[in-house]
Amino acid sequence: MQKAELKRKLLEECIRKHQSVIDDFNVRLNDLKESMKNANDEELDGGQIAQKMRMDAEALALINQRQFAVTEMELLQNLNFENKAVADQAELGAVVVTDKETFFVSSSIEQFEVEGKTYLGLSTHSPLFKAMEGKSKGDTFGYNKVVYTIEELF
Repeated sequence: MQKAELKRKLLEECIRKHQSVIDDFNVRLNDLKESMKNANDEELDGGQIAQKMRMDAEALALINQRQFAVTEMELLQNLNFENKAVADQAELGAVVVTDKETFFVSSSIEQFEVEGKTYLGLSTHSPLFKAMEGKSKGDTFGYNKVVYTIEELF
């Protein structure tokens, strides 16, 4: 398979998985809103007020997490490989094959498979990416006491 085609498939799978995360946040928020609505319809005692405050805090945390996921989704949707199908250094949009893992530098996504190979979505904000940023084939970098060697980039 051509590298540009593989990167397109990686991006499609990342978008699919990321949409699933956003959908899960939406379901959790809707469930929480329903619980909060029911709590607002009742007279509340001290314990129920504390419970409502916890639900408010949980809702705010979920909203912030969902917004981060939406921002990451926008980044994925705007990735374009047409001008640069093959990367020569670890950068946004690159596939970085190391002796330990294969990373798709895009957004933070748990392991996923494309064409029978396992990849890990890596955000450019992550400390691991910061350690590899700008490195080329043959370079090494370390993170969390693990040394990685870049075997291939595209």
